[in-house]
Amino acid sequence: HPMKKVLIATAIAALVLPGFAADPVGKVLADEGKVFENGHGKVVRKALKKGEKIDKHNHEGEDIIFNVMQGAIKVTLNDSEVHELKAGDTLVFNGKNFIAGEAIDDTLVVITLVKE
Repeated sequence: HPMKKVLIATAIAALVLPGFAADPVGKVLADEGKVFENGHGKVVRKALKKGEKIDKHNHEGEDIIFNVMQGAIKVTLNDSEVHELKAGDTLVFNGKNFIAGEAIDDTLVVITLVKE
């Protein structure tokens, strides 16, 4: 298996090359709220208890990538378009549209807002 060989070689390199694994480049994020922001946009993690709501709002000037990590949530766009999303689903829409939501179960969402 070529992939297994690459993984083994990487593991060996990490052990024998001085400084190779000095500072981690990845950061594991488990916090809530804004977890990342730069000039292009931001990423927000939000945990909702069953029945908890997201009040109607919009994000003019941004595209929205709404990822459901666990649980299930009913999302309504512009008071009329309803999406029942479950873990693993991603809803993409332009932020000029209004979003409201209600958690069907205890739910974790990660929302990426990208400036147009």
